[in-house]
Parts: sequence; structure tokens; C-alpha cells
Amino acid sequence: MPYILNPNGEGSNYGSLLNVSYPYKYPIKMDLRPGSEQHGKILAFVMDAAQKSRDALSSRFQIWREIDQTMTAYIPISAKEQAVREADSTKPVSIVVPTTYATMDTILTYLVGVFMQSPIFRYEGRGPEDTVGAALLEGIIDFQTYKFKAGLALHTMLRDMIAYGFGGCTPVWTQKMGYRTTARSTGISGIFGQFVPTGYTKQREPVVLYEGNDLRNIDPYMCFPDPSVSISDVQRGRFNGWLCRESLYDLLEREDWDTNLFNVKYLQHIDGRSVLGIDESKRDPNYVRQDFDLGDSYKSYVDVIYLYAKIIPKRLGLGKYDRPETWLFAVAGDSVVIQAGPTNLDHDMIPVAYAASEYDGHSAVPMARLEMVHGMQKAIDFMYNSHIINIRKSLNNMFVVDPELVNINDLKTPSPGKIIRLRKKAWGKGIADAISQLRVEDITRGNLLDVGYISDMLEKAVGTPDLLQGVMRDTGDRRSATEFRETKGSALSRLERIAWVSSLQAMQDLALLYASQTQQFMSQETYVKITGRSEEVLRGIFQDQQYALVDPLSILINYDVIAGSAMLPTTGDAGQWAAMFQVISSNPELAGQFDIMRIFQYWARLTGAKNLEDFVKRVPMQAQVLPDEEVAAQAQAGNIIPMEEAFNEPA
Repeated sequence: MPYILNPNGEGSNYGSLLNVSYPYKYPIKMDLRPGSEQHGKILAFVMDAAQKSRDALSSRFQIWREIDQTMTAYIPISAKEQAVREADSTKPVSIVVPTTYATMDTILTYLVGVFMQSPIFRYEGRGPEDTVGAALLEGIIDFQTYKFKAGLALHTMLRDMIAYGFGGCTPVWTQKMGYRTTARSTGISGIFGQFVPTGYTKQREPVVLYEGNDLRNIDPYMCFPDPSVSISDVQRGRFNGWLCRESLYDLLEREDWDTNLFNVKYLQHIDGRSVLGIDESKRDPNYVRQDFDLGDSYKSYVDVIYLYAKIIPKRLGLGKYDRPETWLFAVAGDSVVIQAGPTNLDHDMIPVAYAASEYDGHSAVPMARLEMVHGMQKAIDFMYNSHIINIRKSLNNMFVVDPELVNINDLKTPSPGKIIRLRKKAWGKGIADAISQLRVEDITRGNLLDVGYISDMLEKAVGTPDLLQGVMRDTGDRRSATEFRETKGSALSRLERIAWVSSLQAMQDLALLYASQTQQFMSQETYVKITGRSEEVLRGIFQDQQYALVDPLSILINYDVIAGSAMLPTTGDAGQWAAMFQVISSNPELAGQFDIMRIFQYWARLTGAKNLEDFVKRVPMQAQVLPDEEVAAQAQAGNIIPMEEAFNEPA
């Protein structure tokens, strides 16, 4: 139903806010007290955008819920089947045949293998002076993806893309606050006023433990994209947002150090739930996940709507600027604005990335890959379950009985070794005419064969044959190595298309957002391990050191994002590359034209070797001591440069 903004209406959260006030200072001299004019304009704008997006997207929820059930192998059990289960728990009831689950798992496994190679995001300098800085930037961002577990968020994004048609993430710059115990010297003052140490004591002080981009998922059910553009064209849309269930305690803690948050204390006086926060999915059929309070005065959770929007502040009464700006708004419990202001991000983008591999370039929300074969999945479930029902019926013996000749109560008793008594008029006449078993034929005998045929059609449609699922089907004929290789290559090429589109849509944008926000917000020096593909570049500066200390100024360089490969690192014929390596290494002319070491490393990766760099010999660099006059002459000739210039530090 549409959201109606009525601050004075019965049941509104505003009634509980009229008698409370907290001394907040709001950004750019706005008046954002709950109930103020500016507060009301922002609230109406955010809720209107979210409601219109929800109205457009909600038409997709029904098919998404059906896909959720196929992913959980769950079918609501009828009252009749529930009685069967209660009577005998060993008897089968209706289930979902996990065909589409196997399909999703196959595609997801391929995408994880492609995208989760360290480093996840790769960069290169635009010029020679940016080479070292780009290598350090790549190391810093690789450290961030490790500390904030970005791989889990990417896994969820890719899974959502396969199941619902799109998956989204947003990188949020986050400082992980905590405490650190350090040693402090203790002592006394000497006779001349100097400090004389006498020992040490421990002290605990608040510090920033680490900082970086925290990659957060956007639930498709709680997503508010601009329906006027395609889901992957985020930057062309007017707005983009989502709803997130937040811990009130986390918000209160963040408010103490995040200057962009305000009005959080008002949330203890409202319900905190949103009319748009109802879980429409069927991912939790047993309703295990629940929100509850612990008996204190605070609600445990609140629904927060985050909305990035391109606005003209003057038209909304939020400033004097009459040029479009990108702002971030946050509304909690449909009632309290807790964040509002321009993003002021260097990349000047809406910091959201979506992957939608099945998009057609026009639709607002594309069909999911599993949605295309959902009808086949339902047919498989029907055929299998009808076969089970028929078997269950066949196992229950059915009899035709003449009640004048047989004691019906004896026949109803299910215990083994029972005695069935005939009535007196049937004594001595036998039971041929008194009782006979009804013949039951299995008309669903061919259903399992049909299930196999439809499963084959489903796998061909989505591009996940048995070969990619690790199942070698017995066809009766011996397959040649060439046939096996070509069949596998053709199957992988269809998955490469999915990976290629996803990389262009989401991974490339995320790499740009990560780098730009790191350059803008990084405030602390951080150690980076000198290893991996940039080791050769960094060894020229840091020599035999294992770690490089990176300061925020050393990564202020011009860079380009290296587009990720859509192929698995192990895709290729290791046998052919081994033969090529032997030919090249044994031919002096070829060895002079090709890099033998790189060819060997590539071959090793095809065989499944990882972390090959750990086994490369470290050649110590020889430092040369020269007189000052010769150093000055070499510098003037341009043969050597100062260390700081290697980092491109400003003078």
C-alpha cells in the first residue's frame, strides 16, 4: 500500500517525538529536527521515491518466492500429507527436486573461481611515475578485501544475480574502532629535572584498528532502484536506494564518531519498523530469524532506508545551490532523518554496483537465469511427487470387502499377525466372495524417465551440463580426449559470457569505487606485504623487505582498472602447454624470444598450483655506495632519482 505522510495522524511515530528534544548540530546549517519543515521535505522525498520503486519492483516478488522455495527444497505440506508424516515419519512427502539448485551451484562455483583470485581488484599506473603507487594501491585494497571479508559479499551478490536476475553491493568507507593496550614508561624526576624511568605499566587507549571499504549487500527484496533505467545503468538513474535492518546500538555507537549521523537518540522513542520492511521472501520457511527486544528501554533493531539521489538543493529548500548534486539520505522507522547531505565523493558517482548477467540493455529488471527454467523445475517436481504419491498409495493394500461376511473392525486393525473373523453366515464357505485385494497399477512408472529428459533440457538451457557438474554420464561409447576437451570448452564458453558481463557491470565499477574512496579517505599508514604479481616492481624500491609501509600520500596517483578475466585460472590444456614449454626451452632461438619463466608459471597454474610466487628465489639487491659528487652528477644526468619521487609524493 502507498505510504501516506501524516505527522499528526493516529499511530504516527511523530506523536512520541513531540515532547523530546536533543541538541544536535546539523550539516550545512539545515534544521533537521523531527517535525521541522526541512525534515518533512526530506522525509516525503525519500519515502515517495522508495514507494514508487517498490510498486514497480513488487510485481517480481511472486516468482522470486517460488525460486526461493526451489533453493530451500521446501514445499508447504498439505494437511493430508501432514497426517501421513505424523502417522509414519518414514513415508516420503512432497519435496523439491534440487535440479535448479545444482544449476545455480555450478554457475556460482565458476564465478567464484573467476572473481575470487587474490587480488580481487587490480590496477596499473597510467604512466611510469604511477607504477609503484598503483602496486601499493592494489596491495592496500587487497588488504581491505581480506579484513572486511569482501569475498562473502561478492558471493551473495553473484548468488542473487543467478536467483533473482540482479545482485547489488555498495562499498562504505568504514573505520573499525577499538582499543589497544600499550606499554607506558613510568619513573620519577631526577635532581636536575630529567625523567628517570623506573618501569613500565599497561594502558588502554581507543584507536582505529583498521580502515577501508566495507562491502555491503543489497537485498533485492529491499532494493529501491530507479525503474526508469536498466538496473545496470545506476549512474543514469535519478536515485538508488535500499532498506537495511540496523542495530540501534550500532547506530548509537557510530554516531559518536561519524559526523554524518545525527538524530539517532530520537529512535528510542519510536517503533523503528518500516512499512516497506516486511520480508517478502521465502528464504526462511521455518521463520527462524526473528527480531526481539531484551527488556530494556531501547528497541533492538530499526529499519533504515538509504537513498542516493541526484537533486537540486534549492528546489527542495536544502540550500542555495541550483546545480544537480548527489546526496545521501537515511530515514529510520519511516519517521526520523538520520543522515542528509552531499556525498562529496571524488568519483562523483552513486556508489552502488549491480551485476545482472541476463540483462537485455532495456528492461528495468531482467529475468533471472533460474526464472527462465522455473517451469521445467515445476514439471520435474510434479512428476516426481506424483510418482511418490502413487507408490505410497500402492503400498497401502486396498481391499473390496462384503461387510455381511467379514468383521470390518478386525480388518481395520493394522497390526501384523492379526486374526480376521468371518460372520456366522460365512462359516465354512471360504473367503473368495468375502474379501479380495484391489489391483493397483503404477501409471506413473515412466515419470522418472521423463524427469531425466526434462533435467537434460534444463541443463542445456542454462549451460550447465553434467560435465561441468563433475558428473561423467555413461553413454556406452568411449570418449576421446579431444571430444572431452572440446565439449568442456564449449560448455565453459557459455559461463565465460556470464562472467564477462558481470565483470563489466559490477567488478569494474567496484574496483573504481574502492580505489577512489581509498585515495580520498585513507588516513593511516598501513603495511603491505611485498608478494604477488607486483613484487618485481616493489622490490626495486624496498629491496629485501617483506613489508612496505604505505602512507596516504604515496597512493595519490593516476591509475586504470585492469579488467578481470572471464576464464578460470585452470582453463586450458596443461598437456599442450607442457609440450610447448619443452619445445621453447630446448630451442635457443625461441627461448630468446619468449619469457620461459612466465610460460612455466602459466603452465603451473593450469595444473592447479597456487601461490607459485612463494617458491621463487629471492635475489638480494646489491647496494652501491658512491661519493656525493658522483651521486649529484648521476642525478643531474637523470640516471637516478630520489626515493620520494618513486612514490610520486608532492614536494
